Parts: sequence; structure tokens; C-alpha cells
Amino acid sequence: MRRTLLVLLAGLVLPLAGLVSKAEAATGPIVIGVSFPVLMYSPFFDEMNSVAGKAARELGVKLVVMNAQWNDSQQAAGLGSLVQQGVQGILVAPKDADRLVPAIEAAVKAGIPVATIDTPANTTQVLFHLGADNLEGAREAARFIIEKLGNKGSVIELEGPVTTHANAKARKEGFEEEINKSNVQLLASKSAGADWDRALAGTIVRDLIAKYPKLDAVYAANDGLALGAVDGMTVSNVDPSKKIIVCFDVNPTTAIYLKQGDITAAIDQLPGEQMTQAMQVLVDYIKNKTQPPQKIILLKPKLVTKATLPAG
Repeated sequence: MRRTLLVLLAGLVLPLAGLVSKAEAATGPIVIGVSFPVLMYSPFFDEMNSVAGKAARELGVKLVVMNAQWNDSQQAAGLGSLVQQGVQGILVAPKDADRLVPAIEAAVKAGIPVATIDTPANTTQVLFHLGADNLEGAREAARFIIEKLGNKGSVIELEGPVTTHANAKARKEGFEEEINKSNVQLLASKSAGADWDRALAGTIVRDLIAKYPKLDAVYAANDGLALGAVDGMTVSNVDPSKKIIVCFDVNPTTAIYLKQGDITAAIDQLPGEQMTQAMQVLVDYIKNKTQPPQKIILLKPKLVTKATLPAG
């Protein structure tokens, strides 16, 4: 995700579904606030947003959607705005596990149940967290690479922001846990920055190919980093279809690369299912005080290849 694309929209904290008055919240349908770290430049969160609208219609609730435009302060301010608007519940996908905690806890203190989705926050005050099991997804990615390489050869790892993003940390830990038990050599593990930067990932892969020309595989912590790996190989005159590239996320661009063979496999975190289930659990709590089935609800990701990619 490129910061330069996001800066153009910086400085705005606008609900995408209209303001709601406190009087309307008291007499009308249940109003849920949904806060995304970014929209319009993220197919993952765009899919979540689309599914949220569909789920809201089915559940008979109203949404107020906030786009933080990949800005921590903006996301915190957006949560404060949702509190002022008197929403009855909040679903939030934090950009940063730590920096959003004060805003989340302030909303809970104001009597609004808050649940995290996709990425957990470092607070126990959320009603529940619902996301994909990133540890298990990363293990599955590693097992796939090990099997494809016949338990030999070498791999490089492109990390996300492991110090600030819980999912990035889990994707690193799960992958390395499995690789370190195998005979596949992990040549290098490099971070592509706080913004999961595709261009930086391309530069890293180009440099590592120069250092390790016979590397066999790349594991990328998200789809953008995998696309960067393809870019880096192409610049280095290496055919990516002759290597193994495995990443997280199956967005439309990833699907194209899977079909043409430049990405070998991807871990689907099921963003639509995450949102559908999270909406249902939160609305059940607001309507009926039904407690979530668990404090942490994790969906098992699915490994997708060209052969298993859904038609369409």
C-alpha cells in the first residue's frame, strides 16, 4: 500500500454513511459504527465494507462507516466522532495495535460496546475480537512451500510491520515456526516498512536475488509484498512463474497473478465471512445481551492456488 496515494486524502475524517443524531439512535434502528484503517486503496477492506452494508440490510441496522485513510490519529478521531454521534456499537479494524487503545477504551467507558475485526488491539476492554487465524495461515503457507520444494532448497521472507501490527507478527511467527522445523533454508527475512510497501518489497527482492541467485521461494506477509516480489524478479530477469511465491490475501489482482502463474498460492483470510460474523455477534449482543461465544473468535484461513481459485 503506497503512502503517496493516501496522503492525497489526508486530513479528512468523514463518515461514509451519514451522520446520525442521538434522537434517531434512541428511536430508530440500531446504529453501528464501523472504522476501517483505509478504504478505496485496499481490496481487503473494500470487500469488508461491501459485506458490512449487505449484513446491515439483512440485520435491519444502520451503519456509520469511517475511513481513517491509513492514519492513526485520524482513526482515533473517527472513534471519538462515533461516540459523539451516539452509535450503539462499534466494529473497528485497527491500523495499529497500540495507538488506538485510548480511543477504544474511551468508547467503552462511554457505554458503547466495541469489537475489533481483522486486527486485534492491545486492550482487554473490547467485547470480542474476530479475525483470521494468522498463525495457522502462516503455518499453512510454510507447509505448502516445504512440500513444493520437497523439503529442501531456500526461501526469503517479506515481513509486514511486526512491531506494530499483530497480524504481521503472527504471520512471521507461524511461518518461521514451520520453516525452522524443515530442511528448507530461510535465507533472509526483511521488512517492507510500516506501510507494507510494494515498491520497497520489489527493491528487497531485487537485492536478495543478486545475493542469492539460486533462491527457490518467497513468502510475503500480504498480497502487495508478493506483487513487489514479482516486480523485483522481473527487473532481475527472473521468471516469477519458475519460483514459488506464497502470500496472504486473495484480492482481484492476486487472483490474476494466480491464474497466470506468477503467484503460486495465497492465504485467504475470508474478509467477508469475518465481517458477516462480527456484525451478527455484535448485533445479537446489543439487541439481546447475548454474550459472544468466545472473547477471541478466529476463522481458519484457506490456502488458494490456481487450481482451487473460485471461478469468476
